[in-house]
Amino acid sequence: MQYETPATLAPTPNAPDGVADRYLTANPNTGTMRRSSVALAALLLVGAAATLALTGPLPVGDSATNDSADTAPLGEEATATPASDADGDGLVDGVERAEYDTDPASSDTDGDGLADGVEVERGLDPAAADTDDDGLADGRETELDTNATRADSDGDGLGDGAELERGTDPAVADTDGDGLEDGREADLGSDPTVADTDGDGLDDGAELDIGTDPTSDDTDGDGLDDGAELDIGTNATRSDTDDDGLADATEVEGATDPTVADTDGDGLDDGAELDIGTNATVPDTDGDGLTDGREIDVGANATLADSDDDGLTDGEEVDRGLNATAADTDGDGLADGEELVRGTNATVPDTDGDGLSDGREIELGAGPTVADTDDDGLVDGREVALGTNLTLADTDGDSLRDGAEVAGRTRGGARLPDADPLHKDLYVQINVSENAAAFDEGELADFREAWGAMPVANPDGESGIAVHADQGPLNRSVTIASDRDYTALKRQYDTESFMGNRSGVYHLVTVVDVDTEWAGRAPAPGTFAVVGTQYHTEFDGTSYRTFIAVHELLHNVVGRLDEGNRCPSEHAGRSGAYHTCEGYLSYDDPGSAQFLPESVAAELERDGLLKRFELVE
Repeated sequence: MQYETPATLAPTPNAPDGVADRYLTANPNTGTMRRSSVALAALLLVGAAATLALTGPLPVGDSATNDSADTAPLGEEATATPASDADGDGLVDGVERAEYDTDPASSDTDGDGLADGVEVERGLDPAAADTDDDGLADGRETELDTNATRADSDGDGLGDGAELERGTDPAVADTDGDGLEDGREADLGSDPTVADTDGDGLDDGAELDIGTDPTSDDTDGDGLDDGAELDIGTNATRSDTDDDGLADATEVEGATDPTVADTDGDGLDDGAELDIGTNATVPDTDGDGLTDGREIDVGANATLADSDDDGLTDGEEVDRGLNATAADTDGDGLADGEELVRGTNATVPDTDGDGLSDGREIELGAGPTVADTDDDGLVDGREVALGTNLTLADTDGDSLRDGAEVAGRTRGGARLPDADPLHKDLYVQINVSENAAAFDEGELADFREAWGAMPVANPDGESGIAVHADQGPLNRSVTIASDRDYTALKRQYDTESFMGNRSGVYHLVTVVDVDTEWAGRAPAPGTFAVVGTQYHTEFDGTSYRTFIAVHELLHNVVGRLDEGNRCPSEHAGRSGAYHTCEGYLSYDDPGSAQFLPESVAAELERDGLLKRFELVE
């Protein structure tokens, strides 16, 4: 190959003052100048005043004019100028212009703090201050140890410059070590420089894992920080973890368990208990033996031990099958508690089944546990219907039980025709000896009328005593001539062996021949009388023996008189306790004595018709 010799050779630039220009001769044997030999020659000629680049091909010719490459004709020694780096940035000036468009007169063309040659070595753009366009000059990135060729050195989703602005470390993806990269935190609005942005005790990454908001200390707004919820086991994303109607914080403050809907296990959610005023930590708020939930089920008040104020706790009522919300479960007029005291059945309105409610019986003074309070043979309800006194076996005071009068016979079988439990009845059996005359119909009528006219009040509102008399033979002749005869007659006939089932029920009047100073005789009280047959004289239309019969039977039924009714002056003072000064029980003229004094009638009303025996069944 032939080499052309240039017309002129440019002197080496930047030669030191006082040093002549030197030229290099091309080696004809090689035809090409090596960069290393050119550099060595330039170093020897120029000295320390010139800095030569030791890499890359060295251009030949005038670097300023960039004319054709220095060549030497074949056989001639060629010469070349040394490469020039005017700004000492490590890049030959020609290269700066041709390849990097940098300023050969400025070692840091882009002003980023790095020499252009360093930037080229590091793969940066020496003409751009921020090669990766991340907001940080390349030199600053070198200081920060970030990658100036990558906008996001740590790959956390934030440019390095943005991280510096935020205060995060652009070389560390998770500046605060909370498990979230800085870019993710920027998206979420959390602070990438604080592991627990909201200060709730949970790192931001942990919050994201469990679904809470790392920017809100109380994600679910229940009054508890998310970290606190994690500690106690509640759900920080639900304000009411156990769905009991109470926010978790409310439960913690109120000592209930925010993870259990029914803290005390009483069948009511904690929120419901708060609404009704019960204690959600105590299963039986009012201590009545029923759990609060059970009380609500039965309609009772779970804050009152005795909801219906009947004297029994709600628990007792439920145990006994009663209604804890009704004071009177069976509606009988008695509160359940009172029934318990009285021994009645609080679930049955009529405990004794007598036709009267228990309460009504109490009002009437009867016994609600006994069907027949007065044991008269009539249940209490029947007595109320009849108008009899259910607390008195003998309402009308005639010594006959009400039940016997209603039934028309005694329990012993004695017949009681036309008996009335509301009107005094006197049953009389008249037996006439063979030597005596029976009462005729007129006498019997007078006898009944005398008793019926007596001013003795009765429960039926009528006055008088109804006499029921029958008459029969004695089947023997009898003459009473002495007290001994009277006693013998009484002992023989005033007996059960003679009277049978009428004994103690009927009064026995014996009509016999009397041959003594008295015309009639009877015990007071008692059920036996003797009437002299021979006294037929009439007084005011009534026979004397009829009068005697009335007189003696009054001794039977009145007995000993009250002191105010006695007449001690009568009959020489004898038997004064049994005789009055006027009326049937006096010794006055029978024509004027056919009446019963009001005061004696009052005794009969008070004491009833007395007998020797107990009340007749």
